[in-house]
Amino acid sequence: MAPMFLVTNVEMLVEAINGGIAGCVPALNYRTIPELEAAIKKVRELTPGKNGLGINLIVNKSNTKFPD
Repeated sequence: MAPMFLVTNVEMLVEAINGGIAGCVPALNYRTIPELEAAIKKVRELTPGKNGLGINLIVNKSNTKFPD
């Protein structure tokens, strides 16, 4: 599942992963690092033993979260 800015959410990721495909989320969909960490934790809880979660990171100066 493509990482869609401001559209991808935990529910979509869980459905993708449980459906057998990789689900990716843009890190910038979450305002803070703790919000992103909480979303990742929730996805992991709802997809036990499954892999397929991708995090889309912007690695240039336009991403204010990059240093974190």
